[in-house]
Amino acid sequence: STRAVVEYWYKKCAMCKVMQPLVQRVVREFTGKIHFVEVEVFESKKVVQHAGLRSVPAFQVFYDGKMIDHFSGLHTVKAMRAIFSNALEMTAERLDNFSHAEVRS
Repeated sequence: STRAVVEYWYKKCAMCKVMQPLVQRVVREFTGKIHFVEVEVFESKKVVQHAGLRSVPAFQVFYDGKMIDHFSGLHTVKAMRAIFSNALEMTAERLDNFSHAEVRS
């Protein structure tokens, strides 16, 4: 099973700059357990369009290719740890019973 987090950011975004050191801290803690991908929105407009993003920073959390969570804006290290830990706890059985209603908005 594969877990991944996609981070969408923009180099001129003030919130993205504030979040960057916090995100890097959490990424280091989950390295080897979750695959992390950064997408710079200005350079990847088609990807961003496909993802349906409205603001940055934004994050999408995937388990075996299915989005299981998403969040945007400023978040604490504690909040991101909880979200990423939840991704690690995802199982194939839980995914089978998973509905998008469980995804936080």
